[in-house]
Amino acid sequence: MTHDIYGLPVTVASDAALQGINDFIHGFIGFEPKATNVMTAAENAPDCCLVNTYAAMIWMLLEAPIAPKKAAPFLAKAEAAIKSASSREQMMTRAVRAWIDGDVPTCLKLCEDILTDHPRDMVALKLGQYHTFNSGDYASMLRLALKVMPAADDIPYAHGMLAFGYEEYHLLDEAETAARRAMELRHDEPWAHHALAHIYLTRGQTAEGAAFLESFADTWAT
Repeated sequence: MTHDIYGLPVTVASDAALQGINDFIHGFIGFEPKATNVMTAAENAPDCCLVNTYAAMIWMLLEAPIAPKKAAPFLAKAEAAIKSASSREQMMTRAVRAWIDGDVPTCLKLCEDILTDHPRDMVALKLGQYHTFNSGDYASMLRLALKVMPAADDIPYAHGMLAFGYEEYHLLDEAETAARRAMELRHDEPWAHHALAHIYLTRGQTAEGAAFLESFADTWAT
């Protein structure tokens, strides 16, 4: 058994499949196009449940009517390999199945269940916040982010997602603290920049916000 970039075990993964998984994790939470590398990795690893689940997620994030059809072959491979996967991986596969089937509440419940036992699963947190944001459930956005602390305290992207949860819940001081913490850990954390942009705008500090964004714009090249 191998482990992903945040120390979570991954079953039935070759070196190439694991690289695809890690590229997806970091690309998804860090807004980098390397996330799509998981699709090639999945094509070459039909027996790895998680890499195929993540490839299906990439297609669903397209947010287009064709997305479920494109995601289906990858999810079918994930489901065929699900018996050899860990409980965490199985829950993520079922979460993506629920998403493809239009059952967002079940998808969210599974993401939260994953975080209960695996608070360092940043994909589960990001996917949970994605759906709670789209449904306007800002209290749940914040609850999910708080759920990963302190286990994920060393992960800058966890603090960035916490900042966004606080900001959408209009707890601006707490949001700024979380965003600044994310940037202490990794100055180019784009979701922290995003949360701070919201904070500056909400406070009416548009000149300060513009200056802040200009000062970090060079970090967005990837």
